[in-house]
Amino acid sequence: MRHEGGMKYRPDIDGLRAVAVLSVFAYHLRPSLLPAGGLGVDIFFVISGYLIGGIILRECAAGEFSFLRFYERRLRRIVPALLVSILAVLGASALLLMPSELEQGGVSAAAALLSASNLYFWHTVDYFNEAAADMPLLHTWSLGVEEQFYILAPVVLALLAKYARRAILPALVLMLAGSLVLNVSQVQSAPIDAFYLPQGRAWELLAGVILNRLSLPLLAARWAREVVAGLGAALIVLSLALLRPDMGWPGLAAVPPVLGTALIIWTGQHGGSGVARVLAFKPFLWVGLISYSLYLWHWPAIVFAREIALVDVPSNTLSAAIVTFAFLAAWASWRFVEQPFRKGTTMPGRALLAWTGGGAALVLGLCALLVVAKGFPARFDAETVRIASFVQGAEDNPWRRCILTERDDPAQFPADCLAPAVKPGERRILLLGDSHANMFRPALDAIPRARVMEATYAACAPDGALSPQAAQTPCGQLIRKALDVTARAKPDLIVVSWQVKRLNPAQVAALGERLKHIGAPILVIGPTPEYSVRVPKLMAAARVRGEPDLPAHYLSRHIWQADARLAPLARQFATYLSPRAALCDATAKQCALTAGQDPAYYDRQHFNGPGARAIFQQMVREQLSPEERAQLGL
Repeated sequence: MRHEGGMKYRPDIDGLRAVAVLSVFAYHLRPSLLPAGGLGVDIFFVISGYLIGGIILRECAAGEFSFLRFYERRLRRIVPALLVSILAVLGASALLLMPSELEQGGVSAAAALLSASNLYFWHTVDYFNEAAADMPLLHTWSLGVEEQFYILAPVVLALLAKYARRAILPALVLMLAGSLVLNVSQVQSAPIDAFYLPQGRAWELLAGVILNRLSLPLLAARWAREVVAGLGAALIVLSLALLRPDMGWPGLAAVPPVLGTALIIWTGQHGGSGVARVLAFKPFLWVGLISYSLYLWHWPAIVFAREIALVDVPSNTLSAAIVTFAFLAAWASWRFVEQPFRKGTTMPGRALLAWTGGGAALVLGLCALLVVAKGFPARFDAETVRIASFVQGAEDNPWRRCILTERDDPAQFPADCLAPAVKPGERRILLLGDSHANMFRPALDAIPRARVMEATYAACAPDGALSPQAAQTPCGQLIRKALDVTARAKPDLIVVSWQVKRLNPAQVAALGERLKHIGAPILVIGPTPEYSVRVPKLMAAARVRGEPDLPAHYLSRHIWQADARLAPLARQFATYLSPRAALCDATAKQCALTAGQDPAYYDRQHFNGPGARAIFQQMVREQLSPEERAQLGL
């Protein structure tokens, strides 16, 4: 049995594919099951680099390489199963998703088919766009990276093989080193770029390509193969057990699993090992054979199951149903789509082009229709569509420019955000914190004769930002800079707010002492009621399903404890406003979702502009005495 391109079949590679896809599946299904499961994608990249690089280099050495034949094989391997899964996703989306989501789904489907999915999600996914992170084709970003590699690798390797054969290995090592250095630097300065863009991911694929040019006579000895393969397996297992997404990914954190995968593949070139025998276990082989289709189907199955059940984390029963469906769909895709199209005798070249070309044209036409029709809003009543549209409320709002996110360079923070021009008679208000502070910017802008000085960073709690451990982080640097600037600028009011997850009383007290030295009145806004599903989505679902009390089941109970713990700490140095007190009924354990007739939120935890203004004014009116309002200038 042989791989495509004449390579000898390697059961251990199918076993590695099984490890990769099962790791990703477990992580996506329940992140707590395997927090490092996303590294399965990195394992896939090494495997792809090894197989594709081997085919190209071997055929170039034999003088048999053909670009046409290479891309025909890629077409057979990738496109048919992808087309079928995209069509299924679009069909399910039309039944289940709101208009704006369906419209976005059409764009993402076109991007997936055009090998640009990673570029689309690189442009779309950020801290404030929770909806993008739940899109059913999000997982195709990795296919985009691989397909872009397939476009460039044949050209580069063919040129090297023809004009600089002796320099192939040094050139590949140099490219790997450059890509790795770029990726490591991006993990800190531009993590979204590091994750999605091909230039920062190329080193993982190149690690696989390089294996085709490496030979070590020592590995002819059985004991040496056992040691090296065992080391590779240990690196993968320890990575899965110990790494976490918040360590900065991929970057240096991805080196151990990439190296581990490479070591296992490398030893397999020289002979068998105990690790190879384990990976060749029949259940692993079966999962490895269907791994591509399983990867295509697992994420849509999770997304749509969560959509139907309106849950963030599936229950045990729902998880079992998701796994069962995904494996059945993957097997059917492998058996009835992948296999016929990959066999040239069953599906000759002209038939292949006709089927894939026609299918691609159909999908792209459907995608264009979804965009032109704005997601077919007539599927729902007008009020449901209006409510659901509030999930877009985070986009294109002017106050967003003054908050940094993980994709921003702190050095590029707009100077006028922290030090705006102030006219005579205007008051300076310092706004400090994370996105929960930034969401109140419209409310502060509405205060007469007020000029807001803002220093906010997403997921940056200002109390923790002053700790020694945070001194060199972008969060810590921004908060410290803001306090230094405002100590000289002398604001008339300081407003602080952040998402309360874990409270350290000593850190809150230290923040209070630092703020008191500025010499201005301090206003702390407490935690916001949070939900496990986007609030406009919940409200729209409640209308569609005729269950008006539905949203109450998704309220995080953490709000009562967080508010109760922060309030006494904050009141030692500040006036305290409680969104929980303004919105929630403590007896019924329910909270209001609206400002007037409109949703007050645009996602699970952030108020939209009108909501923030209305709730801030309500808190000031109901929770502050006339004397306190006068002191704060509110």
